[in-house]
Amino acid sequence: MNYSLPTQVLALRHVSKIFKYLIAGTCMTALVIGLFWLFSGPLHINYIFANIIATTTGIVIGFFVHTHYTHSDKKNSSADHGNRTQFVKFIALSCVNIGLSALLMFVLVSGFTLPEVPSQALTSLLIAVWTYTAQLFFVYV
Repeated sequence: MNYSLPTQVLALRHVSKIFKYLIAGTCMTALVIGLFWLFSGPLHINYIFANIIATTTGIVIGFFVHTHYTHSDKKNSSADHGNRTQFVKFIALSCVNIGLSALLMFVLVSGFTLPEVPSQALTSLLIAVWTYTAQLFFVYV
């Protein structure tokens, strides 16, 4: 195929953004799984609540990581207004993610009787794929 230079640059930017998202997402996923293990294991917090606490912590840290690293090429006419708008959208998406995450954990652990930590890892992976797509079209537009 013969692509023009602008098409190649756009494709390279998209690959670069996916790579950045994978790096940031892997770090955030490791953080969430580690916190989940800590809360549900040694601290003996119910797995649903441990999931909500760990996910919420990952969301707050993730906003700053994704805003300043993954999607740092997005420019707004007003940085302050843009960041506030992004933050509100990010929080709205995150609330959906917390609900989806809790539901998936319940189905995997209580319904399919899978172990909690592997269920958290699978849930995090599924939520990460959904979140990347939603961020591109909803948060960082």
